[in-house]
Amino acid sequence: YLDKMVFTCTDSGSKYMVAHKGWVEAGAEAIAITANCMYAYDLTLATADGPAVGLDTFDVYVAIMGTQIEGEDWTKVEEYKLDLSLKDAPPAPETPAPAPTEAPADGSAPADGAAAAPAPAPAVPTLVPGKLSTGRVQAPYMGTITALRVRTQAKEGAAAGSASWSLAKAQLWTYATWETTNFAVPVPLSVPTTAILKRLEPTSYEVAITTGDLPGAGHDGSAHIVIEGDKGTTDEVQLSNWDDTAFARGSTTTATVSLCDVGRIKSVALRLATDTAHGAWNVARVDVTNTTTYMCTPFEAGEGG
Repeated sequence: YLDKMVFTCTDSGSKYMVAHKGWVEAGAEAIAITANCMYAYDLTLATADGPAVGLDTFDVYVAIMGTQIEGEDWTKVEEYKLDLSLKDAPPAPETPAPAPTEAPADGSAPADGAAAAPAPAPAVPTLVPGKLSTGRVQAPYMGTITALRVRTQAKEGAAAGSASWSLAKAQLWTYATWETTNFAVPVPLSVPTTAILKRLEPTSYEVAITTGDLPGAGHDGSAHIVIEGDKGTTDEVQLSNWDDTAFARGSTTTATVSLCDVGRIKSVALRLATDTAHGAWNVARVDVTNTTTYMCTPFEAGEGG
């Protein structure tokens, strides 16, 4: 009697479930089956850097909404509990095995408690301020991802309302389409609560950086930028493909980068690359223009990170 078979793709993590639920005759050449494809979705959550309360006292559940669901009916999608882990975290220390207990020389049984059991390893945190946490769910193909529902629930034994979580970023990687979806993040979440995060649409930004007109102000390497808005934060991207005069003293260098639309821009962060002989850079001004809305946000030296 065949119930089901599950095949897992080792490259993508996608699962393919073949259901039969019936008797199979010996030597049968064909079996009528139905297939239900389950795809892997990798979720990255960034916890805001700053004071936090009770980050280890609640569980996180998610549901994925896409264009395959008519009318964005959340009753038609399944919710999944996230098994989170810190991104790039060192492996948890192994609990040492208990030392063998030697029998007394007179042949009697060893006394109870002669060898104390080792203390259990401390729980590894999964949500840490300023860190990224990742988790994978298996779900049906949802089409273009439009929203993500996040629900927090106190763990068994934890007091409800004793925790708060400031979610700084939410990003979903869909293996079926190799697409990254970023979501608008809400105000800090309490426990328990449910929040629906809407998809951030793609856009491009024209970035104009003016280097100060001071001795030694120029920079001879590449740089990276992160843009923060009232809807979320972009990935870090490299400002590249420029000539040797980029970031020269007194110059204005312009580049266009493709990112997600984070709404009204609040700050920008520039990071120097390590492939430079001149490690100092005096930035006088940064102008960021959303090419979809044509809104330009200027930052003078010392503003916005």
